[in-house]
Amino acid sequence: MEKEFLEVFRNLELVGELRALLEEVVVTKVAINQRKDHIRIYIRSRQWIHKKYIYTLENTIAAQCFPGVPMKVKILEKFELSSQYTPELFLDAYRSSMALELKHYSILVFNMFRNAVITFPETDTMHMVLQSNVLAKSKENELIQYIEKVFCERCAFSLKVEAEYQEAKESKVRKNSEIQLQQEAAHIIERSSFGKHGEEAEDGEETASEVREAAPGQKTEKKKDSSASGTKKKEKEAKQEKEGKFGKSFKGDKGRARGDRSFGDFKRSVKRSDNPDVLYGRDFEDEVIPLESIQTEMGEVCVRGQVMTLETREIRNEKTIIIFSMTDFSDSITVKIFARNDQVQEILEGVKVKAFIKLKGVTTIDRYDSELTIGSVVGIKKIPSFENSRMDNSPEKRVELHCHTKMSDMDGVSDAKAIIKRAYEWGHKAIAITDHGVVQAFPEANHCFDAWGG
Repeated sequence: MEKEFLEVFRNLELVGELRALLEEVVVTKVAINQRKDHIRIYIRSRQWIHKKYIYTLENTIAAQCFPGVPMKVKILEKFELSSQYTPELFLDAYRSSMALELKHYSILVFNMFRNAVITFPETDTMHMVLQSNVLAKSKENELIQYIEKVFCERCAFSLKVEAEYQEAKESKVRKNSEIQLQQEAAHIIERSSFGKHGEEAEDGEETASEVREAAPGQKTEKKKDSSASGTKKKEKEAKQEKEGKFGKSFKGDKGRARGDRSFGDFKRSVKRSDNPDVLYGRDFEDEVIPLESIQTEMGEVCVRGQVMTLETREIRNEKTIIIFSMTDFSDSITVKIFARNDQVQEILEGVKVKAFIKLKGVTTIDRYDSELTIGSVVGIKKIPSFENSRMDNSPEKRVELHCHTKMSDMDGVSDAKAIIKRAYEWGHKAIAITDHGVVQAFPEANHCFDAWGG
C-alpha cells in the first residue's frame, strides 16, 4: 500500500527545497534485512529529484530515525515524468545528477561519462563517443548498463545506447614527455655500450643510433632482413592454410554453425520443456521459499507469487528488459529478464499482471542502487492461485449500512460492482451504498442486481 512520504516519516525534520520536493513523493515499499542494519526505501515521484537530495535524505533518515545505530539507509527512486520529457531533454536536466551518482560508484566510469560526447540521432537512441583507451573499453558495458538502468528502469523510457571510440588528442605536454623519455633511453643504451667489444658493442651502437633518430617523436622501425622475413611470412601463411581451415569454418558468420550449417530465420522458443505449465525456460521441481526470507544474495532460489506490476523497455542489441514485481503476500520482489525482441510477445502471453507463477532464478544486489532483485531466470511456471480469500463465516450475517464507492471523492476507492460481488460471496443479503454523490453508483449496482438474478 502506497503512502505519502511525509506521512510515513512525519517526524522527520526537513527544511527548504528538499521538503518541497518530497510533497509529491510516495513510498511504495520499505524493506529491512535480517541483521537490521540495512533498510531500503522505495519511492515514486512525479518529478525528477537530483541525487544530491537523495543522498542528503538518506543521511537525514539515518541520523534522525536511527540515532546511535549503525543503520545504512538506501533510497531507490522511480520517476513518473511528464510526456513533454524526451530522453534528450531529460539528460540535459539530469546529467549532473548522473555524474554525481557515477562518482560515488567508480571514478573511472565517472570520467568516461563526463568526457563523453552524447547525441540523439533518434528520439529513442543515444549515441556516445568515448575516448579510446584500454580501461575505457573494459568499462564500456558498465557505463551502458548504468545509463539503461536510469532511463529504462528509473524513468520508464525506451532507449537504445550505442557507443563508439575516437583516439584522444595528444597533448603537447604528453608529447614532450615521450620525446624526453626516448632521449633518456638513447643515452642509457649508449652508455651501456662502452667497454663492450665485437658484435655486442656494434649492436648497442646501432640500437642507440636508432633510438636517437626516433627521439624527435617519429616512430622507430627496426631493420629486418627482407628475405628472411619474406620466407617466414610465406611459411606462416602455408601453415594457416593447411591447419586453419576448420577453425575458419567453425567460427563462421553470424547465423552459421559448424560446417556452415545455416539456420536461416529459425525462431527459437523461450520454452525448453514439453510441460504445458512452463511459461519460460526449463522445467523445475524445486521447493519454494517465502519471499520474506530473502534478505540478501542467496544464490539460486525458487519462489512463487502473483505478478503485481509489469513493464517492458527496449534496449540495445535488439533486446528488451522485462521487469515485473511479484508477491507471495509475505513480501514482494522485482524480477528482471533480458530477452530478444522476437521472444517478448511469447513471454508476455503467460507472464501478466495478476497471474500466479512459480519462478527459479538467482538473487542479485544491483551494483548501482543496491536493490535486491531476481535475475538469470532459469524457468517460470504457471500455478493455481494460493491466495486465501477472506470469508464471513458467521452464522448470522450482517448488513453493511454505511459503504462508500469510488464515487465518494477522498472516501472510497472501490467500484460498486466489486463491493456488491464481495457481499454476495460472503452471503450478505443486502448492502447500503451511501456515497456523497447519492445515486451516482446506483446504475452500476442495479446492473449487478439484474445479472445475478435479483
